Amino acid sequence: MPFVQVTILGGLPVIAEVSFYRGDGWSTDDDARVDGLYWRRANGKRGKPVSEAIYAKLEKRNPCWDSDVIEQASEQLAAEAYEAAEYKAELRKDDLLFEKDTNNE
Repeated sequence: MPFVQVTILGGLPVIAEVSFYRGDGWSTDDDARVDGLYWRRANGKRGKPVSEAIYAKLEKRNPCWDSDVIEQASEQLAAEAYEAAEYKAELRKDDLLFEKDTNNE
């Protein structure tokens, strides 16, 4: 269950605990859910859990608030995975160039 920085209620910074599940494609679909929301501290770390009053405001303003949080979390996790893959590819490219240089000596 990853913890991801997201915003709620028009910009309040929180950290969402999100679970993703893979379905089998026949009897169950892929799914995701928000397991918890925590205040985001100034240093970016997870703070105290968001109060029930905030959950009530979320429900009142948008009954599908969890879909918005899951979408934000998915986009952020995908961007992080892409950056990590690019970094690994760059490292492999550097390793190959280094091997080529050492083999030519």
